[in-house]
Amino acid sequence: MSLDIRLILNIITAFLLIFFSLFLLTRRGQNRYSNILLAGFLIINAVPFILTIFSILEIKLFVNLPTLFLSLFTLDFLMGPIIFFYTKSLAFRDFTFRKKDWIHLLPVIVFHFYLLFSIILKQFGSAPPRFTYWEITTTLIVSHMVLVIYAIKSVKVLKQFTISIKNTFSFTEKINLNWLRFVLIGFGMIWLMIITNCLVRIIWRTPIPYLNDSITGANFLVSTIIIYYGLTQPKLFSSNEEKSKYLRSTLNHKDAQLYINRLKEFMETEKPHLIPSLTINHLSEKLEIHPKHLSQLINEKYQQNFFDFINSYRIEEAKRYLSKRSRNNFNISQVLYEVGFNSKATFNRAFTKHVGMTPREYKKQSGMKVQAQH
Repeated sequence: MSLDIRLILNIITAFLLIFFSLFLLTRRGQNRYSNILLAGFLIINAVPFILTIFSILEIKLFVNLPTLFLSLFTLDFLMGPIIFFYTKSLAFRDFTFRKKDWIHLLPVIVFHFYLLFSIILKQFGSAPPRFTYWEITTTLIVSHMVLVIYAIKSVKVLKQFTISIKNTFSFTEKINLNWLRFVLIGFGMIWLMIITNCLVRIIWRTPIPYLNDSITGANFLVSTIIIYYGLTQPKLFSSNEEKSKYLRSTLNHKDAQLYINRLKEFMETEKPHLIPSLTINHLSEKLEIHPKHLSQLINEKYQQNFFDFINSYRIEEAKRYLSKRSRNNFNISQVLYEVGFNSKATFNRAFTKHVGMTPREYKKQSGMKVQAQH
């Protein structure tokens, strides 16, 4: 990549990151926590691009300020906790900072003690304190290893979120955080590339050809994705209230049996599963059962989450449609929308999970049975 293209790409990326960070900080609304965290992450992510611009333009900003240069690694140690809390703020609507969350600043504190200790030791020399190539590269490796750990922790939070929404919603197409999983994996790969490059520099004293350019391009792409979705993602997700999972439930056996009968009758007569946007709160209102009790009934009595429970009724409905129309020329897509699904992919996955074959295979098998009867 030529110097001109590298310079332009770094300038554009740094400008976009800073511009959108300032924009996020001026936004008001229920995503306030998320916006502040994302703005902080984007500003810190802009720093390497700004430093690269200085390097390309041969602006020697840190020649006489080596301590200031190394102190910038504090930002790397902060990025991990910030992206972790940003993930939690999107996944859980009741997210707040707690006292125990301060422990995530431990890597920053440890690094500052190391920095202070190194400066004190180097003050005994006659020359101004300088940091060796090995010290800087090792710090870079450690800071990015911490980032990778936080990326993994954030992906685990998304896994909890996926489980949680399936206990609340009968649809997941418009409320998933797959984009954030992609961003976390993307940044994780970038940070692993940086670690690899540093290790190669230490061992062989030479960088991997074109890897720095690849890291710049990948960072630009992933940053653009997180900017777009960070601005457009609605705050309608789940709550992490279920962590105490029925330990203090007031639901007794007598009420449970009464509610089960009420649920069965309502599902068979009113067919709420045909509503694509059905949620557990909506169903609990109709049944006059507390949402937590309804979730407990479905989990314990049916051994299913709300998502799978509703889909099981939809699949039975779809099977009746496919059996009735097995000899007619019709589009299976018509069936999936009629029984309450929002997408063909979700319908096919759910059908295969519950029936053991695809809708098309089931339709074909039903058609063969009808022909045999005639």
